[in-house]
Amino acid sequence: MPGRPAPGPEPLTEHLADLADAVAGQRRGAASKLRLLRGFVGYATSLAARDKETDLEGAVGELPEVSAYLVRKGLTFEDVVSVEREHRLHA
Repeated sequence: MPGRPAPGPEPLTEHLADLADAVAGQRRGAASKLRLLRGFVGYATSLAARDKETDLEGAVGELPEVSAYLVRKGLTFEDVVSVEREHRLHA
């Protein structure tokens, strides 16, 4: 019929597309945050391994996101620092 607009996407389809975009954005954000957290932990443990006098474990190892990340890996801050020190001794 002339003058009648073409049918658009159904509201459910639009809603699902919006939901998929939101989930994809959250996953990208979580992946980016995990990369930053890994880098931060790596940097902090390397610093702690180099300088035994610095109490980075108390300052960094107790941060909730850092400790949760290490718990998921089955490690403590000191575990990772010990491995770093061993690598430095044999490098």
